Amino acid sequence: MTTNVLERPSDTLRLPPEWKFPRSKFSSAFLSALIAYVIVNCLYSYCDRSFLNRRPEHTNAGTVLSHYRAITKTPDVVIMGSSIVKFPFWMSDQLHSGGVPKFDDFGWCAQLEQLVFKEGKKPLTIFDFGIHAAMASDVYLCCDRYFDNDHRPKLIIYGVSPRDFMDSLLPKETDTESFKRLYSMTDILAPGSLFQTNLEEKGELTIRKKIPLYRYRRWWQERVDSLAKKTETKLFRKSSLDLFSFLQSKEAAPGIPPEPPKVAPGWIPSVAEYEARYARFDYRQMARQERFFEALLDMCKHRHIRLLIVNMPLTRAHEELMPPGFLAHYNSWLEVTALNKGTEFLDLQSAPEFSDASFFDIVHLNGHGGDQLSQYLLPKIVHAVRH
Repeated sequence: MTTNVLERPSDTLRLPPEWKFPRSKFSSAFLSALIAYVIVNCLYSYCDRSFLNRRPEHTNAGTVLSHYRAITKTPDVVIMGSSIVKFPFWMSDQLHSGGVPKFDDFGWCAQLEQLVFKEGKKPLTIFDFGIHAAMASDVYLCCDRYFDNDHRPKLIIYGVSPRDFMDSLLPKETDTESFKRLYSMTDILAPGSLFQTNLEEKGELTIRKKIPLYRYRRWWQERVDSLAKKTETKLFRKSSLDLFSFLQSKEAAPGIPPEPPKVAPGWIPSVAEYEARYARFDYRQMARQERFFEALLDMCKHRHIRLLIVNMPLTRAHEELMPPGFLAHYNSWLEVTALNKGTEFLDLQSAPEFSDASFFDIVHLNGHGGDQLSQYLLPKIVHAVRH
């Protein structure tokens, strides 16, 4: 007699082993890694937002933006640019008065305000918006965010230098601290932005905003590289020192003194920094920063904001670090662009008053240089405010 299938015991209804879904060690590890990656990203994103909300000033850019947002009344004059425009006025104030805040907290140019008051007989407020390593794209973004409608200053002074357009340490305009703090997902989704010109760039920015581990990948890469170099130095220190001594003995013949450095000892750190910044000429970066600069000039004209472009003075040591032909192209393009856009242009690069004694290092003016710069800007500020 045959047994009905429905009457068989429950264990006889189980599928054969070969019919079961294969669960390999690889699939289990992949799922575990995926879950861990999602959890870490969520925690990283939460901690990142919490830290920025509690400490918005933990970087130079964060400090400057935080101070400016705290201002209740728009300044009459705003000085834009990198540290090249903040250093001279900060050091000038230290020459003439006490109680000057530290560099990151410096904003109001007290000495320049006093000079303008004596010349124009009218009190004005002058805020220095200089951000360390700011590019032309950063200046454009800050002006777009803060200077519109009832928040327009009477005059914007943009002190510009060649590094604003080419910096090997900042390969993309989306890597700056100003961009990370001011550019949101709403901006990414909006059409017509200069920061993403195609779908690929828009997708890349979206991933960076949503996935913190991807956004900070370069930071982690730098830390790993630094750790690897330290480990290598410790492991091979003796052989490296021996090789260095050998090369030194080959380069310097007995009795011949070493060649003196081309710059003052205090300038050597800035030489090393700018050697790295000008290490590679990136035509694409230069072209994109030029586009941001032109957009800045158009925006100020459209918003009826008076703009003064100042080509900042340079030292000979600074010029020698630049790639061949870069400075000539920069100077020619900058002046022609300003004139074509109808923007006032002041060229101080070849001004005879600025000598090596005017500089703190190969890039930044010192307090004496700041006083010289103020004398050039003084009539421009008074005229702009009067008219």
